Amino acid sequence: ELDEAMRAHRGDGDQILISRENADYPALAVLVRDELAHVTYFPAPDTTGWAIRGNRPELDRTEKFTFLVPGDAYEVWCDQVVSFTDALTAARIFLREPSQRPKGLDWMDV
Repeated sequence: ELDEAMRAHRGDGDQILISRENADYPALAVLVRDELAHVTYFPAPDTTGWAIRGNRPELDRTEKFTFLVPGDAYEVWCDQVVSFTDALTAARIFLREPSQRPKGLDWMDV
């Protein structure tokens, strides 16, 4: 179900917000565009959160990448852009253990 929902948002770009039922936080925010993604974990309101450290060798880490979301555009540093597969992995782990950042991924403060 999660896989299908996230795959439905790839295309031109979208934003997916994931949290547990009846709770806004902690939350995982995922920006997607085709096969690329930006994933941020927010433990509580008014926090800057953590992003998965980027791993895309085809992107220049000193430049920004634009994710198009209906009605808006978000620019993030390329060193915070990961594969869609990594974003899906993070979402799966988060739904199992939402009280902490998904383990097994390289996180950085944002």
